[in-house]
Amino acid sequence: MKGKTIFITGATSGIGEGCARKFAAMGSNLILNGRNTEKLESLKKELTAQGVEVLTLPFDVRDRKAMQQAADSLQGQWKHVDVLINNAGLVIGMDKEHEGSLDEWDIVIDTNIKALLAMTRLMFPEWWNEA
Repeated sequence: MKGKTIFITGATSGIGEGCARKFAAMGSNLILNGRNTEKLESLKKELTAQGVEVLTLPFDVRDRKAMQQAADSLQGQWKHVDVLINNAGLVIGMDKEHEGSLDEWDIVIDTNIKALLAMTRLMFPEWWNEA
């Protein structure tokens, strides 16, 4: 994976953060996404010290306009993504279904399903044209 470009959504904690550290240790260059700019910059500082290049793209994956702007901003080596780790996600509303909040369900579905599909389509449009 040395020299490959890896795009990780939800890179500021948990599995996403762990993936960023693992890929950096293998020599991969990273595009890191998350909502928390401070955490992204801290992680960038840590990983660039290992000799890899890191680009941070702070935006909420539910915001398609921000997602598009981030993708459009990619230049040079960052334009070609070898691996997309579509990790951004959340869990809220642990109520029973009949007591659950429809608004919370919308947030979870927008983050965990719709954003995953939109990011994949945006980063790899050629996949959709092969069918």
